[in-house]
Amino acid sequence: MGGLRHLQLFGNKLTNDGLRYILDSCPHLCSLDLRHCFILNLDGELGRLCAERIENLWLPHDSTEGKGFVARSESYCFKWTELPDNITRSILSRLGAVKILATAQKVCSKWFYICKDPLMWRTIDMHNKLNVSNYRPFYLHDLCEEAIRRSCGNLVDINVENFGINFLLEYLADRAKGLERLRLVDSHRITDEGFRKAASEFSLLEDLDITLDNDISHETIALVGRSCPLLKSFRFNKQWFIDDCKKAERDDCAFAIARNMQGLHHLMLFRNQLTNKGLSAILDGCPHLESLDLRQCFNLKLGGKVGRRCADRIQKLRLPQDSIRDIDPSYNLDPKW
Repeated sequence: MGGLRHLQLFGNKLTNDGLRYILDSCPHLCSLDLRHCFILNLDGELGRLCAERIENLWLPHDSTEGKGFVARSESYCFKWTELPDNITRSILSRLGAVKILATAQKVCSKWFYICKDPLMWRTIDMHNKLNVSNYRPFYLHDLCEEAIRRSCGNLVDINVENFGINFLLEYLADRAKGLERLRLVDSHRITDEGFRKAASEFSLLEDLDITLDNDISHETIALVGRSCPLLKSFRFNKQWFIDDCKKAERDDCAFAIARNMQGLHHLMLFRNQLTNKGLSAILDGCPHLESLDLRQCFNLKLGGKVGRRCADRIQKLRLPQDSIRDIDPSYNLDPKW
């Protein structure tokens, strides 16, 4: 921020080194508010430099009256609505779409109009980590549709957790042709047919994460590969390891990946049913693989040639017996019995 002219750091924990760096890097500063920055020691050269350089200077122990906040028992209440729009937009974007649409946009008219800016909705995070009893699925669907609508076609990244239906995917496919990242986790009502119909519309997709309770067929995986030629990262996880398919069908999804996703760099197949035959096909068909996660793929036997090929080829390899402690908890892949 070398062009700054006014800077307020009320109650900041910066030290003399940080303040000196600011003075060196921001030559145009006219006003500097350091009140309640009690770690600073401005008795020496640095204090004299501030006094000489800065026209309007507030020191750590100066009064806090009349500057947009009120001191209350060693704390203060800042006027958030007076922040510049770009800073407000940055702060609000960290809340997640659910909190923005359900609460934050209702704070004041200024926040409401900022929350309608299409640039706010290039990334939509519907993580739904709130209490499900307070946010019923149909309400979350309405919120998600509103977020997609507000993006005005600018949406590039969306995360949907713990809800989602086929209609929502159709709505997304119709209004987000430029989507680059799609994450669907624990969305029990999304079917193979519904996913297949929508996936064919995302020709610019680079990152796909589908961790669903319902089965996604190998025909759908093949369609995704053909429809998304830019795909570089694919996570295709199972929440349960139920080896209920015929032996001849265990590698169908692996074959579909190998034949239709040659550009993959990152692949996660947690609790997949593939065998060594399917894994070999992936290694042959995806020459650019850098990371491969095979944790709890218990049909694999990696003590021989295939295991050595993986170790030689893949930079970051997770084996079937490796720990899952570091896995993203939102996947809900380690159920508490």
